[in-house]
Amino acid sequence: MTFEEKAKVHNSQYIDQTDVRVKKPIVFFHHQNCNKRIFLPNNWILESDKLETMMDTPNDVAIYSSISFSHLNIAKEFHRKEIIPRKQSGFGSKTLLKPELTVYYNYFETIITAVIFAYSSIEAFANICIPLTYNYSYTNKGNNVVFKNKEKIERTVSLREKLKKILPEIIGCQSPEMQKWWPIFTELEDLRDEIIHCKESKSEDRYSKLLSTSIIKKVEVHKEVIEFFGNEISTRKKELLDEYPNGFGHDYYNVKKLSDVDYKKSIEEIGL
Repeated sequence: MTFEEKAKVHNSQYIDQTDVRVKKPIVFFHHQNCNKRIFLPNNWILESDKLETMMDTPNDVAIYSSISFSHLNIAKEFHRKEIIPRKQSGFGSKTLLKPELTVYYNYFETIITAVIFAYSSIEAFANICIPLTYNYSYTNKGNNVVFKNKEKIERTVSLREKLKKILPEIIGCQSPEMQKWWPIFTELEDLRDEIIHCKESKSEDRYSKLLSTSIIKKVEVHKEVIEFFGNEISTRKKELLDEYPNGFGHDYYNVKKLSDVDYKKSIEEIGL
């Protein structure tokens, strides 16, 4: 079994024992033996209400995607029962009775949650891919060169620009603008912005978009976006696999090897 195959098996076992939303562990292999490894889980100690909770660190991308899909499944059921039959019947107009309003309002709450967390999962993914030492430079309208570190990129650069320019530069891949999913992603981003900014003048149009069956694909596109970059990372930037979420097609970590001397030294230092 190769080191990469061992990493896949080991991470799969780790997921089975914990949860697919867990952050991948830190693992070092002996450079000559894939059966000899040092396993270091990513742990948090959460302090709140004078309590300490120690836990395996979650992956934000996986958490947000899970929230989005769980709400999307409920939204799909609403469309199956309420919207698709109306489309098939050929009767376009319907006035909702008072009891029916609750069903539709519940749906709006559900689909809004799905949209926001679908978008948030992509943004979380983009941010974890940016190294702490990375600096983004560009020329502004005043023809001045501007430099932004990771913190400023996270705060001030749009997600669209992160996907078009920053991630391709970090990973060493082409811009995704020509991918089939790109226009769907931009629609998701536009809709998410409309929801967040809550412009009353566009409310009726916003809720119309939320009710359309096309909303399903807009929410689902977040997985396509993440998987696209996952494929590029797996061949071009393997060190990012440690941050890449489980459940998106690359459920293994980047293989890290230690020489015999460093392996023994590490074991002594951590008391194994």
